[in-house]
Amino acid sequence: MKYTYNIKIRNTSMEQPVVIVSADPDLEIVSEWDSIREEILRIERVCYEESLRYSEDEFLEDLRDNGAQFLVLRAGGCIEAFISAAPLHRLDYCAFDQHSVMKDTLYIVSIAVAPAYRNRGYASTMLSQLMTVSRYSRFSAHAIGPASRSMFLSSGFREDENFPGWMGGHDAVYMVRDRIEV
Repeated sequence: MKYTYNIKIRNTSMEQPVVIVSADPDLEIVSEWDSIREEILRIERVCYEESLRYSEDEFLEDLRDNGAQFLVLRAGGCIEAFISAAPLHRLDYCAFDQHSVMKDTLYIVSIAVAPAYRNRGYASTMLSQLMTVSRYSRFSAHAIGPASRSMFLSSGFREDENFPGWMGGHDAVYMVRDRIEV
């Protein structure tokens, strides 16, 4: 089944515009995490085994005062997927990347889609939206597992470096992509 989305950007008093992708479900970029924290942690628990999950403190640390960007997918009034990203230069665990001293790269921290909403292209759609509205010229992420790797490759990322035992002992591939201007 193919899903289509109508995108409209609404300027607000926030630092970044709010982007709402209208479809059922809806996607929106949010700038206030505290009100959605419990829903995000619920999705994280459903989607990731414990060794891959952020603790609540780690999650909030990444999202507060560091230029983080956050996109959620809502269905039936509940958040069923999210993507979080932060500027690479603010993440000490990515200091190996030569771009970590520059301010041009947005690191995709996490993408999670509840099981009932998987295999519909939502992860790719959220990633595409985030890259479209972002001011960054480069994007990076660690792909853990074949589904994650495939999603990043199909979104134009390339494999850069392998990390055996990266997070919680899981092998990961560091993926990068430069902004493509059209």
